[in-house]
Amino acid sequence: MVSVISLAYYVSIFPFIALGKDFFMEKFKSLLEEANNVNSILYLISAVASPLFGFIIIHKTAHNMDWIFLATSSTTGAHSLLTFTMLNPYVIMVIIGLSYSVQASSLWSLVTLIVPEYQLGTVSAW
Repeated sequence: MVSVISLAYYVSIFPFIALGKDFFMEKFKSLLEEANNVNSILYLISAVASPLFGFIIIHKTAHNMDWIFLATSSTTGAHSLLTFTMLNPYVIMVIIGLSYSVQASSLWSLVTLIVPEYQLGTVSAW
């Protein structure tokens, strides 16, 4: 299930980032520099928020599946807002960045729960 969730989620994020610059230039009539800035927000937010969410999700709440559901739902909602509205793309990309951070923090920490402890060092080598 972790693999399916990972595949489905990352398929919605990485192609969007690859094509995001063109999307923002076309839909929001952004200049190239502004489109690049909007497109890069996801990774800027993720760099700061992922460690923080990792600490909160893993060490404090441990409700990984609830966080995964929240992140997936908010990403779907943010993509819908980008598609069907003309809301400020900076705000929407911040939402996607925060959702991406929550998803990564909660999803990848599940690996330690489903893989036996004696195999944890070999899982990442696959």
